[in-house]
Amino acid sequence: MGLLIVATAYELAVALGGIHLGSEPGEGPPGGGVVLVCALLAMPAGAVIVIYSGVRLAPLRALAGAAFPLARFYTSVPYYLPTLRRMSDHGFVSPWFVYGIVALALTAVAAGYRNEGVGRRLTVGVLLASPLLALVADAGH
Repeated sequence: MGLLIVATAYELAVALGGIHLGSEPGEGPPGGGVVLVCALLAMPAGAVIVIYSGVRLAPLRALAGAAFPLARFYTSVPYYLPTLRRMSDHGFVSPWFVYGIVALALTAVAAGYRNEGVGRRLTVGVLLASPLLALVADAGH
């Protein structure tokens, strides 16, 4: 979960302009590929941990899982540099999918306090859907 939080913070820094993309088309932020791969691997690994461990407060992992594609959705696509066109600008992925994952994560947390089994199942769903959403967020640009 810590790795995912760091990856989300990185994507948020890119989205807010704290980490620069570069000036040439296709030139992404430094280390962006490594961060993406680590996050894409951390989410399904987190789902496995939720399934096979007795970790309490497992639904909090859903928030970490949903935060990454949300932050990534608002970063700029390196393909269009030097123009800053965000993944959220008329791409393949509708904002409703991104907001839906966030809503599902919030539901997992709320349900997890009432019924741990429901919260775990929703968390696993978020942690398996989020990497797919993060991966295709820049499609269509």
